[in-house]
Amino acid sequence: MNDMWYQNIMRNLLEKLPEASRKDGEFFLDKLFLAVKRVDNKPEMEFFWGLIEKSFLQFENEKSGSVTLVKFSRHILGLTLLYIKSGNDSAIWNSDFIPFLGEIKKFFDVEKEGKPFYKFLNQLEVDVFVSLNHRLAIDFKHFSSILRGNNDLKTIQSFTEACKGLGNESSEGFSQVMKDAEAHMINLQFANDLNSGFNLEGIDENLSNTTLQKSSHVNSMSMSVNKGHRLSIFKALSTSGELSDQTSLFINQNNGII
Repeated sequence: MNDMWYQNIMRNLLEKLPEASRKDGEFFLDKLFLAVKRVDNKPEMEFFWGLIEKSFLQFENEKSGSVTLVKFSRHILGLTLLYIKSGNDSAIWNSDFIPFLGEIKKFFDVEKEGKPFYKFLNQLEVDVFVSLNHRLAIDFKHFSSILRGNNDLKTIQSFTEACKGLGNESSEGFSQVMKDAEAHMINLQFANDLNSGFNLEGIDENLSNTTLQKSSHVNSMSMSVNKGHRLSIFKALSTSGELSDQTSLFINQNNGII
């Protein structure tokens, strides 16, 4: 999936975890995205946009080391359950994830809730949905700022490559995201080229000095050096009780493009 640009971006949030939990946090993200792939082999791009934008909305302003792994993993899993359904034509149930979450289930502290795992997932989906005020529309200005904050050239290149061909289907907001990403990519490339130029100059100077030393020693001569798709906006649902797997059917029946 284009070098998993989305995973590289999400890893930027790991510094919000205590240092002792960051390795587990990275393991959680790795296994979560693997679970997503097993449930939906080719998620719509809106899934990644929404998951990233809302994850950063929740955690980006937290102090480094201040977010517990339980809070981090629960919220991101809840967002995953919400957004994976909005970009899929077929019904996806929360229970579809259960077989693939075994290795990271411990991070959710499910036992503390005293309920079956599927009920925990349903309630988690409700809680995260409520925390977003029942609004899942992507803030593309915010998403663009997240991309600009990532200075890894390969990640931005992979993102733009993954989004090629979506211009005619996406909103005006996302069209601006692509323009901003391409401009950011050019700036990063220029910076990389500039740094590479400095390094090459340094190498040239070192090689020239070596050549001059050898030449002076052997020939006593001086030398000169040449440098040369779709995203659902969920309608308000009752916040009391659990959001059962029927939510999946509701979501898939009410998909729309922003």
